[in-house]
Amino acid sequence: MPIFKRVSVREFTNQKVDKKDIELILRAGMQSPSAVNQQPWEFLVCDDVDVIRDFSNQGGFARSLKTAPLVIVLYYRTNTSHQNFVMQDMGACAENCLLQVAALNLGACWMGVAPKEDRMQEVEKVFGTIDNARPFCLIAVGHPKNQQAQISRYDESRVHYYKK
Repeated sequence: MPIFKRVSVREFTNQKVDKKDIELILRAGMQSPSAVNQQPWEFLVCDDVDVIRDFSNQGGFARSLKTAPLVIVLYYRTNTSHQNFVMQDMGACAENCLLQVAALNLGACWMGVAPKEDRMQEVEKVFGTIDNARPFCLIAVGHPKNQQAQISRYDESRVHYYKK
C-alpha cells in the first residue's frame, strides 16, 4: 500500500518525471475530499531546473528542492464559500498527491508555505500568482537518489477508545 511506502525524499536523480505520472499525481490531488465539495485547489507545475535550483539556493524552507527535477505548487482559492475549511481541504489534497507519488515509486517532499506570509510572498515572487489564489505548499517530486525504508510511527499509547 502506498501509505506504507511514503517517506520524505530530499535527494533526487536528475531523471525527469514522465508527463503521464505528473497527470496522475494531479488527478489524485483533485480526487481529495473537500468541504461542501468546494475543491479549492489550483496547481502550478514547474520542471525548469534552473528556476527550482535558484529558489532552493535562497535557503530556508525550500532547501529540499535542490536536486528536484519537478516542483508542484499547490495554491488555494481565496474566494470559496467555506474558507474555514480550506486548509483541511488542501492538506488532504497534498496527502493524496504524496500517496500517488509513492504508488508510482517516485519520491517527494512536502514543504509548508501557508499561512506564513513571508513564504507565500517568496513563492509568488518566483513561481507567480494565480488569480484569487495563494500558495499553500510545495511538493518536490522526482526519482529518489537513495531508497529509504519507512520507519513505523504507530504508537499504541496515543490510541484511545471510547468507553461508556
